[in-house]
Amino acid sequence: MKLSRWILLALFSLSIGMVAILYGELPPPAAKPILQPNLPFKHFVYGVGTVEPSQQIHPINPNHAGVIQTLSVKVGDAVSKGTELYQLDDRPLQAQLQVAEKTIALKQQQLNAAQHQFHFIQALKQQAEGAVSEKDFVAKQDAVKIAQQALEQAKAAKQVIESQIQQTHILAPFDGRIIAINCHTGQNSDACLSQGVMQLGTQALTLRVNIDEYDIPRFQPQSQAIAVVQGHPNLSVPMTFDHLEPKLYSKTQLIGKTTERTDTRVLQALYRLTPPKHFPIYIGQSFDVYIQAPAK
Repeated sequence: MKLSRWILLALFSLSIGMVAILYGELPPPAAKPILQPNLPFKHFVYGVGTVEPSQQIHPINPNHAGVIQTLSVKVGDAVSKGTELYQLDDRPLQAQLQVAEKTIALKQQQLNAAQHQFHFIQALKQQAEGAVSEKDFVAKQDAVKIAQQALEQAKAAKQVIESQIQQTHILAPFDGRIIAINCHTGQNSDACLSQGVMQLGTQALTLRVNIDEYDIPRFQPQSQAIAVVQGHPNLSVPMTFDHLEPKLYSKTQLIGKTTERTDTRVLQALYRLTPPKHFPIYIGQSFDVYIQAPAK
């Protein structure tokens, strides 16, 4: 029995050794080739681009602080200028409006009474010249003017409250897309002032391309250029040059090449993008950018 155990153990060890030898003789697996995009030009300047709105992202805050009552949009929605984005709680203002309307009604009654008294004393004066003194006549006349002014002030106060109620409805100042919502229903808008209750960006997209300072002499802004989705060389987007920022910036976006220098400065060129229909583009997404250039 002991002998058979030793034989089985020896055979098991031998099989393990043979498998190890055979595995060591196998050729290493072939490296997966890195796919290169099919570029329409032979010589190019390479850069890395980041998608951003064509205009700066705008925080959308109310003119006056208040509790958020309703949110009418969600992140990613496309909105037109004038679309309601959210509404603040207007119940305190509605209560003030009711008081203002009652004040207007009271001032109107006071004006009616003052006018009635003036018309009476005016008619009396016309019937009998000495029946009414000049002092009483002027006093009644002034009372009408004062009542009219009080009524106008009450109406102006109502208009102010109505304007404040309208301002509780926060509207989109331009056509764009909702980038972020930083407050929720029931929160006070003051809690989100630093980032904005909402952030609105334009629907048009811009690609900010970093071009190494060593490639600047070969860079031609009006040359043909394409942006390729990183890791997907078959997905590309044509670009149209917009403008340059005439200043070099420290390079902060590294591409991982062994020859890359971290102290390099970059020129930033901005291109207009037309979002394709067959795949999405998101703000903050990075692209490999190829810009046609003369041969070195």
